[in-house]
Amino acid sequence: MSVRSEMNALYESASTELVSTHYYLSWAKENPNSGLYKRLKCDDDASAADLWRHQELRVLIAVYIKDDSGARKTISLTTDRTNPGGGYRNVEDVAKDRDLYQIALADALHELDRVKAKYENVKGLEKVWVEVEKVRLRTEIGRAEASPAQSRAEPSTAWHSTAPLSKAG
Repeated sequence: MSVRSEMNALYESASTELVSTHYYLSWAKENPNSGLYKRLKCDDDASAADLWRHQELRVLIAVYIKDDSGARKTISLTTDRTNPGGGYRNVEDVAKDRDLYQIALADALHELDRVKAKYENVKGLEKVWVEVEKVRLRTEIGRAEASPAQSRAEPSTAWHSTAPLSKAG
């Protein structure tokens, strides 16, 4: 059984309206042959602890690495997450580099798609989804039919940078 099917079966069989992570973890520990047990690395506490520490560091970077105005100084691009431990770039450096800016914009639009999937039934957000779609259409980011030449949005000078934008490297 897949992790997805195990989790869905657990969710459907829960005897309470509020299903906690403790419910899933308890079940996984009681079922060491399950996919969920293996995915949570219940058999390897050292590895699981390191994964947790990395997650905790991601939170700490987001909370503490800020500029004087309180804005984040770093960004994690999807292309950097293939490295062990991921990686964070300076936001201003990304804003100045057309290719990195494209990746950041595409990442943001994909994240907004996930938020929309979660909250699209909240009536007060219709205008937000319209504006997101306008950005997507204007930049053609995330559009399968867009050619690489068509999908070049202009980096924004308003994004923590007033320096002229150019192709780095």
